[in-house]
Amino acid sequence: MTITNKSIGGIVDALNGVTADVYATGEEARGLSEAAKVISPATLGNVLETMGLMSAYGVRWDTSASSPAMVKGVVAAGVFVPFDYQEFPVQQAMKRCILNSSTVFQYFLHPEDANYKENGDAANIDGTDGQVMVQTKRFEFIDEVDGDYRYLLIGFNPFYLTKSDESQVFSVNHPWFLGGGDLSDYKYFSAFEGVLYDDTAGSYVDGTGSSLYAAGDKIHSVYGYIPMTYINRTELRTACAVDGSYYQNCYWADHAMILLYLTEYANWYSQSATYGIPGYTEGGAWDLAKRCKTGITATLGNVSGSVTYGDALSALRCSNDFSGTPDIIIANSFRGIENFYGHLWKWLDGINVEFVGDPLTDANVYVCNNPANFADDTDTNYDDMGIDLPLTSGYQSALHADTFLPSSVSGGGSDTFITDYSYASSSAGWRALLSGGGLDAGAMAGVAYRAASAAASDRYGAVGGRSAA
Repeated sequence: MTITNKSIGGIVDALNGVTADVYATGEEARGLSEAAKVISPATLGNVLETMGLMSAYGVRWDTSASSPAMVKGVVAAGVFVPFDYQEFPVQQAMKRCILNSSTVFQYFLHPEDANYKENGDAANIDGTDGQVMVQTKRFEFIDEVDGDYRYLLIGFNPFYLTKSDESQVFSVNHPWFLGGGDLSDYKYFSAFEGVLYDDTAGSYVDGTGSSLYAAGDKIHSVYGYIPMTYINRTELRTACAVDGSYYQNCYWADHAMILLYLTEYANWYSQSATYGIPGYTEGGAWDLAKRCKTGITATLGNVSGSVTYGDALSALRCSNDFSGTPDIIIANSFRGIENFYGHLWKWLDGINVEFVGDPLTDANVYVCNNPANFADDTDTNYDDMGIDLPLTSGYQSALHADTFLPSSVSGGGSDTFITDYSYASSSAGWRALLSGGGLDAGAMAGVAYRAASAAASDRYGAVGGRSAA
């Protein structure tokens, strides 16, 4: 959309009193060339931001283009204005904190180093005071298709978008904050990958090369242990929920984090240092010994970034010796969420996929937004999304509307379109969903890397999970 005096509509009214160097009307416009009447999106964006007229921000994605890059912009008076904003109100409100076993807030961690409390006192992030979580404040969003464009927009307050046909789309609360039917002002995503608390031993234990889970054990987000693997989705659900108010990380929580990532980095290519937060995906062939302990990114506080083996002095954090490649990334963090993708695959709850036919004809997707109803191999208490996942594996080239789930893997690549891979099942049956990829994933991994090839009862050394609340 070209921003001119004729097209900005309500923005002009909102900018009443702003001088002619921003826009020209009436007598001021006479004698000016058409080029002079065109408002610079950057200039307008700065004015909107300065005057507090920006109601929302986000990205416009040209779904027909192979480039994974998106156009950033702000929304004012319903108009999307291209603008390279550098403030991220929703993301900047994300904070590492401690919740006790009943998910009661204890204290915030220091924004620059999670080893300390917000006030500078030493913090206990080893489980003594509770789980280390990332508090996320409720936000509204719009995910709307308009021709070849798809808009992903967020804001704290209600806003609307005017489409090219002049129809208006209004924002809604993100579904994660409606989980269970009650609107929450805050939700919590685990800061670290899930660590096993052995109920019999009465202590946290490192994940090993076999299944350690037993009834009564717990999965917590704590510092200093190798995350649990060889745990299936059913067991992980139970282990996350032992404390009552926690649950296994789910489809809508994951959707929220991908949305927040995209509206900050404006690019699908999460592995590129230029565009995102490179993850721990270059560990070579899979080896249990290459797993690292939780908490490598603690010193990043709430800041996004990646940590290399050399920077972390990770002979203390990883059992594998990476000294030969000290620049290898061993952990990343998105706004306090360690290993947002990579390192280990993570189970997602609240989503079931049913592959049908021999040969396969459909891959039906069902989602649930109530942790009390999370279950495997069923569509009971789940909503039919009315979509099919691809029946073959490949790099994703298109997504279903209103989701971050693939609709096509035709023509995709590791640095084009979505840039992330998707695995399909080879046979009929119910499947669970894995997200993010492992340390051996290479170019296939990223924030949208998906695998719908595993049953909920399967266990793998490269698969773990995390808690949410």
